[in-house]
Amino acid sequence: MASNQDKKSGLMSHAIARLYKQRLEEVERELLLAQQPEPPTVDDAAPLSESEEENTTDASSGEDTDVEDIQVEVEMPDHPYGDLSCEDGLRMWALQTGQTHRSLNLLLGHLRHHFPQTKLPRDARTLMNTPASRAPETALTPIAGGQLWYQGVEKCLLSYFRDCQPTQEGFELNIFVDGLPLYKSSRTQFWPILMQAHNVPHTPVMTVAIFCGESNPLFVKEFLQPFVDEMNRLYVTGLTIKSRSYWVEARAIIADAPARAFIKGVKSHNAYSACMKCTIVGELDGHRMYFRYAEQCPLASKP
Repeated sequence: MASNQDKKSGLMSHAIARLYKQRLEEVERELLLAQQPEPPTVDDAAPLSESEEENTTDASSGEDTDVEDIQVEVEMPDHPYGDLSCEDGLRMWALQTGQTHRSLNLLLGHLRHHFPQTKLPRDARTLMNTPASRAPETALTPIAGGQLWYQGVEKCLLSYFRDCQPTQEGFELNIFVDGLPLYKSSRTQFWPILMQAHNVPHTPVMTVAIFCGESNPLFVKEFLQPFVDEMNRLYVTGLTIKSRSYWVEARAIIADAPARAFIKGVKSHNAYSACMKCTIVGELDGHRMYFRYAEQCPLASKP
């Protein structure tokens, strides 16, 4: 024979199930009324139907006869979100309860199947008005031989010093230019323009510009023109960081032999007249170029 405790737990579960069923019927009626163009006015204290009255009477009578002092308190407001639409109410509920997108997708699929008239969205991102992530736009300038992305010296310095104020009066910049292949099986290569503030300790190397193409830039002027124009402007006007002005100048341009020849517009280091100091002519022996210094040669340019 079942104990009194088992009877109490069974009756409580039965009462909760009836309340849940009753609330589910009310929600279905509210959804149907929300889809009508002019919903009828319903009094706050609406009379229960005959079946609901019988269920309530049976539940109360059964509890009174078999169980003493059993109270079931379930707070379920009829209109928790006021006059919000079904979609807005779901959105508010998801925000207040911290629902994941996966849970919302399952709920939306279930509601769309049983209540197609609600016309709810399929995805939680549409319901929550989640903005689509977009990659930042990158301005690429087509030049001879490829494309050039130019960020600029000023943007690099402003980005680095956005959270602090430099103590120096200005910036001495070391400029690096070099070319490097991206893949072994492709001719695509990068030609970056990098910089580092020489007189500011522990500053990282910053990217000023990047050229990408199947070869090196065909015209050095087209490649370096944005950088030269900006450096000339900063040399005259200076750079303002948090209402304070700083001077900017180039300290050195650092490059290997091929990049140096490309920047200066002279012959490569393995050419016959590759010496940048004098007019000596090299001699080819096999696959090597030699420069003999037995005799003094005139300088390549006047001092």
